[in-house]
Amino acid sequence: MFSKARGTQKATAKIIDLIQEDGEIDLDEPICIGYNGSTDGLDKFENTLRDAFHFDETLHGVISPVIGTHAGPGARLITYVTKNSLKKMIT
Repeated sequence: MFSKARGTQKATAKIIDLIQEDGEIDLDEPICIGYNGSTDGLDKFENTLRDAFHFDETLHGVISPVIGTHAGPGARLITYVTKNSLKKMIT
């Protein structure tokens, strides 16, 4: 967890900011959306991210109990690869 924000809209906006700081998403690689508990609101979260980053298909999965316990109920996450991630790994 990089940051914690209160409220779904603020949390999603913070995730978008963090992704933009990280670099351009490599759309040739899989994008995964994770959640814990209920899937209520997951579509809105995913569609907001789609609007911001213009990706198509995603994989979905349940967050592990360790991360879910730390993040709390209703946690959402996105995993992705940036276009410069290989360069980051080499340097």
